[in-house]
Amino acid sequence: MEPGRRPASVRWEGIAAGLAGAGAVALWFFVRDLLIGEPLRTPALLGAALFGGMREPSEAAITTALVLKYSVVHVGVFALFGWALAALLALSDREPRVRLAVFMLFCCWQVVTLLGLTGFASWLHEPLPWWSIFGANLVAAVAMLAVYAQHHSLVFWRDDMLAPDDDIVVLPRRERRPELEGDARRRGVQARAGGQR
Repeated sequence: MEPGRRPASVRWEGIAAGLAGAGAVALWFFVRDLLIGEPLRTPALLGAALFGGMREPSEAAITTALVLKYSVVHVGVFALFGWALAALLALSDREPRVRLAVFMLFCCWQVVTLLGLTGFASWLHEPLPWWSIFGANLVAAVAMLAVYAQHHSLVFWRDDMLAPDDDIVVLPRRERRPELEGDARRRGVQARAGGQR
């Protein structure tokens, strides 16, 4: 975190990044839905699954109420995720080793989204294939990182991230001595045979 930045600015940065991510995903699926000829189909499907307990994509009706209810949840989840990520990035400005945790969190987000959708409503994999979800998350990550890049270093690994007191010991490679390998095998066989008596 930059010197003098208050937690309130981190909160607003996180919310802004979350809104950017939510908007990017919404735009991604809006364009996808336009291309297949059914605008707002994706938020309607997700809203019907979340609020209506729908089990079949053919049952989904695109209604303003479903789209709005789902959009509120969508934006809220992204805002909370953005806020948490902004706090981690602020911490990583003071402690660079936390950047690796931030990177892992971004990677895990992909898996969590796909597994969550599978557990929540596996029937959605037909109308929402994995590649479209992956693409939406990738677009969201780029949008969110663009917001975070204004205040944080987004280099996730540098050689100087190790503390000066971290000693990395490089052990020499053990030499193989073929003439002793056969002897060691024989001793092992003899020891096993002796234990079976």
